[in-house]
Amino acid sequence: MDLHDIVETFLKHLETQGYSERTVTDYRYNLRYFLDYLSDRKVSSFSKVSAETILAYQDYIHHEYKPVRKKVLSLGYQVNLLKVLKKLFVYLVRDGKVLSDPTTGLKMPKLPKRLPSDVLTKREIKKLLSAPDTSTPSGMRDRAVFEILYSTGIRKRELGNLKLYDVDLTNRQVTVREGKGKKDRILPLTKKAAEAVDVYLRDHREQLFDGKDPVYLILNDRGRKLGRKWTAWMLAKYVAAAKIKKKVTTHTWRHTFATHLLKNGVSIRVIQELLGHESLTSTQIYTKVEITDLRRVIDKKHPREDME
Repeated sequence: MDLHDIVETFLKHLETQGYSERTVTDYRYNLRYFLDYLSDRKVSSFSKVSAETILAYQDYIHHEYKPVRKKVLSLGYQVNLLKVLKKLFVYLVRDGKVLSDPTTGLKMPKLPKRLPSDVLTKREIKKLLSAPDTSTPSGMRDRAVFEILYSTGIRKRELGNLKLYDVDLTNRQVTVREGKGKKDRILPLTKKAAEAVDVYLRDHREQLFDGKDPVYLILNDRGRKLGRKWTAWMLAKYVAAAKIKKKVTTHTWRHTFATHLLKNGVSIRVIQELLGHESLTSTQIYTKVEITDLRRVIDKKHPREDME
C-alpha cells in the first residue's frame, strides 16, 4: 500500500470510531500537507519517518510553507496539522505498520491566550434583533436565528443541524444532537426566542419550504438546509445595515452569549454546560473581565482618586 492508501485506511478507522464526516474530511485535508512534504523528499514509507523528519516538518510548516494565498500558517492551524499527525502514528503503531512513534517527543506550538474579540454590546444586540423585516418569511426566519443564537450560544453547525423535533416550545428548550465531541445537550430558550421560533414555524416556514429538506428547522432562501456559507452571508448583511463596525460571526454571538451571562452573575460551570465545553479550561477565558470593568474598579477603589 502506498502512503495515500494507508492514510485512507486510517480515516476509515476513524469513521468506525464515531468521528464525524466533517472531522474525517478535515483530517484528510490536513494530512495532505504531510504527504506532499514526504513526496517532495522521496520518502515512500511511514517506517522511514523519524523524529528528525517530524521536527523538520514542524519547522517547515512554521517557517517555509506558504498556502495558496501566500500567507504563513497560523499557529492554531499548525497545531491542527501536528495533532492529526500524532493520531496517525498512534494508529500506525497499533496496526503494526511502524515499530515506533516518531511524534512521541513532539511539542506543540504555544498558542497565545487571547480574549474573545468583538463581543457585541447590548445595544448592538438590540440593533441586530430589530433589523430583520419580520413581516416576510425570510425576515422572520432571520429574527428567529438571532434569537436562538443569543439564547443558546450554539455553534453554526449545531444551528444548521437543528431539526423540527429538536424544538420543544412548550418547555422552551432545544436539543442539540451530536454537537462537538458527538455529545447531545438540552438548552433552554428565552421567552423571546421561543416566541420568535413559534411565529416562524406557524406563519412563515412553510413559505420557504421546497420539499427537499423537510426535517430541518431553519431553511435558507431556497428552502434547503443551511449551508456553511449562508449564515455568514446573512449575518454580514445585517451587520452592514446596522452599521456595526465589527466582524460578526456565529462565534461572535457565542462569545457574546457567554460574556453577557457571566457579567450577569451566571456560574462559570453553568456556562460550561451551556456551551458544551468538555473542559472548564475552555470556558475560563470568559472570566477575564473587560477593561471597562477594571477602570470602574480603579475609579471607585484606588486611593489616588481621594487625594488632592
